[in-house]
Amino acid sequence: MRALRIALVAPVHEACPPPGYGGIELVVSLLAEGLWRRGHLVTLFATGDSVTPAELRWTEPTALRKRRLPPGESLAAEIIHVKKAFAAAREFDIIHNHTGISGIAMAGLVKTPVLSTLHGPFTLENAPFFAAMSDHPYVAISRAQQDLAPSSLRVVGVVYNGVDTAGFRQHTEPGQLVPPELWGRGLLFLGRVSREKGTHLACQVARRCGLPLTIAGKIDAVDERYWKEEVQPHVDGRQIRYIGEVGGDRKREVLAGSLALLHPVQWPEPFGLVMIEAMACGTPVIALCDGSIPEVVDDQVTGYVCDDVDQMVEAVGRIESLDRQTIRDVCRVRFDASAMVDGYLSLYEALIADSLRLASTREA
Repeated sequence: MRALRIALVAPVHEACPPPGYGGIELVVSLLAEGLWRRGHLVTLFATGDSVTPAELRWTEPTALRKRRLPPGESLAAEIIHVKKAFAAAREFDIIHNHTGISGIAMAGLVKTPVLSTLHGPFTLENAPFFAAMSDHPYVAISRAQQDLAPSSLRVVGVVYNGVDTAGFRQHTEPGQLVPPELWGRGLLFLGRVSREKGTHLACQVARRCGLPLTIAGKIDAVDERYWKEEVQPHVDGRQIRYIGEVGGDRKREVLAGSLALLHPVQWPEPFGLVMIEAMACGTPVIALCDGSIPEVVDDQVTGYVCDDVDQMVEAVGRIESLDRQTIRDVCRVRFDASAMVDGYLSLYEALIADSLRLASTREA
């Protein structure tokens, strides 16, 4: 395959990779590195504090989340960021947009083919936008997400998010950052503390099982009331503890040192990156069946897909029947970042070829 000139346009809410929470930015970071390692000419449009082997271009020196800008200022900053990328469109064979609406809206202004990954849900609010932009090429991150897309939307493929499986370790002894009394028998909730993620249900499962639960994740301003009213009362520092947001090595240690990851989502989640991060450590996932969950979790192999909290409690009692090495092996085959790179490269080649054929037809 010839070397492609690829522009990856990331959001500017977090750096690439993010130091803590930030699924989209982590995926874009892994994609940039994977494409670069294969010899492609990759330009990453992200924040100035991002770290990448690719060429980095930026308008925002640091992640917007650090600066806590008002929504209007954040939107303006993102548009300026996206505009910089599209202004350089002639330099690239393809532009891969991960910013959502901002990038999609500008795609028709350039001749370079643009592919947009759908990272979020379809809602009543964004339905008119997608109806107006239905002929733009999109890629879904799960078949479940693709099934929820408007029938008129041009979804050209499904590419699962990937994880650097080599960077995650499976522990056979207590991890240094996990208290020995919790290793191998404590449950974990990792992610944004919110009703949509079902943090309160994770607390219920832990209490009913009589097992320790570690809650690790960020609390956004919009979720502070939920935290104070429905989660914090359960946090006693003994059976249930909150350790804040974790990233990097600490996140890997916490994942690897847990009996299971609880993922009781309350919405049709398009993917759920934390699930495959847990699997990369050999840690099973116990999740509620919604959205992409049954697509990502192999029931009774890499975890358990449950219908309600009662089934989650029952699944905890059967967790020892799952083989952690098998979980890690399955994750390596299905969700390693290399598979994600393969998927996107195939779509890039197809879109570039279509663009060249269309240009040739117009000239004729």
